[in-house]
Amino acid sequence: MILCILKSMGTKTIRYAALAALLLGAVGRAPALVLINEFMAVNTVTITDETGRFSDWIELYNGAPTPVDLSGYYMTDVTSEPRKWRIPAGVAIAGYGHLLIWANGTSPTNPSRPLHANFRLNGENGEVIALYAADGATTVDVIRFGQQAANVSYGRRIDGYHLWGPFKKSTPRASNALGGYTPPPARLAGILFINEWLTSNTTGIKDETGKREDWFEIYNSSDIPIDLGGYYLTDKTAQPTKFTIPPANVIGPKGVAFFWADDDVGQGPTHVNFKLNDTSETIALHEKSDAALIDRITYGRQTANVSQGRMPDGAAAPFVFFSTPTPRALNQPPPTSAGRWEWYR
Repeated sequence: MILCILKSMGTKTIRYAALAALLLGAVGRAPALVLINEFMAVNTVTITDETGRFSDWIELYNGAPTPVDLSGYYMTDVTSEPRKWRIPAGVAIAGYGHLLIWANGTSPTNPSRPLHANFRLNGENGEVIALYAADGATTVDVIRFGQQAANVSYGRRIDGYHLWGPFKKSTPRASNALGGYTPPPARLAGILFINEWLTSNTTGIKDETGKREDWFEIYNSSDIPIDLGGYYLTDKTAQPTKFTIPPANVIGPKGVAFFWADDDVGQGPTHVNFKLNDTSETIALHEKSDAALIDRITYGRQTANVSQGRMPDGAAAPFVFFSTPTPRALNQPPPTSAGRWEWYR
């Protein structure tokens, strides 16, 4: 019923979105006054700061009808450093208002100018955003996220609501009810594909700790971003729920999501609990609701530092070998003149 009210109110959507969040919280989770409401960790073409730069950004939302003084509050991307960035004195957020903070590593202190935190967001591997009270110890709000898609924001589906999702149309400084959250189809078979894999990585890319590990990618053939959180990955047909993808791992429209297959989930939300065998194995993706199969590939013997995958992205077998792998990128045909992307069946 609340969502129907939202739809019918037109220009009054912002206030009714706040009301909806409060009502929903009353029957579920009571929202705090000020919350982390939306963020974009990879911004290359959306909005620019006052200097013309495309920077990461974070949006706060005040779910109360009266302003809240944020002077001396803290924000961080490392929970062990709760006082990493102090919000300048004189900064307030209006009732039912939105406050945008650029996360680009600079930190001017003039409250009358746009706010810039002294940290950037890690959209490649994921991290945390936390808001602390002025005592530097009391947690006001925190969100942990995995990999993010370029120019796709991640936010509360309604301002202040506890459910999150990726937005095809971001809503900085505006109500999330006006945004572009679109729920994924009920079934993702034929939409998501295991797209590329490398089972013996000795000269290629390194993970956050500097190690070269096995890896694989998923391709999204749809026009909407999808949160992979809760879906399952496995290398064992008899164990479809072997690994649960952590929340807020986003794959963009016509984009790829990347995972390290190193059996070391403690390193972060893009690391799975299995490794890849270079002689023969299966990689599969399953639905989060009932573990129904979305996609599965079975490969044969592999060569060190040569990946295998679909060409073009999402195509059926036979698969293609890439002498120059394409991690975190689409599987494009090689440039005819460069001679660097040798690929063969």
